[in-house]
Amino acid sequence: MRSVKHGRKKSVRYRYNISSAKRQNKKLKKLRKFKGCQPIENAWQKQMTTRQNLASMGLAYDPNEAIEIDGDEKRLKTGRLKKSTKCSTTNVLLELEQIAIDETTESDKQKKRQRQKATLHPNDTDVCKKLLSKHGENYEAMARDSLNIWQDTPRQLERKIGIYKKNLNDENI
Repeated sequence: MRSVKHGRKKSVRYRYNISSAKRQNKKLKKLRKFKGCQPIENAWQKQMTTRQNLASMGLAYDPNEAIEIDGDEKRLKTGRLKKSTKCSTTNVLLELEQIAIDETTESDKQKKRQRQKATLHPNDTDVCKKLLSKHGENYEAMARDSLNIWQDTPRQLERKIGIYKKNLNDENI
């Protein structure tokens, strides 16, 4: 008799539709479009290989081939790129550079945006107002008060009242 941890006997089930699923997956792979940035997608030619497409756009397929490797350490540090004679630089490179510049400016704008200031629920503001008038700055007494129906700790109440005070100062200014 088998032990419980091994469970029932595992039988192999034959799946009749697996071959058709494989065939369908192959078709879908061939139909998938190139997912990249718009300039590369527009300049992409289906008849050419990936290496040929990138070369026609002035891009390197292998970054190791794009950099000259000489014995001179200065050239290695600068990482001077080879000048390719096969392809002429198209507007794909210019468009890619423009996209990179746009992305960096957008990220700078997002960093400059101010954080959204914390606000309290109206019920919390009422409770904070009552607790401040009743206890002043004594957070231990506030924690034990019956108005503290959420049973906040003294530290939590201190934070809430800090937010409440900041919002009051902003409204008064």
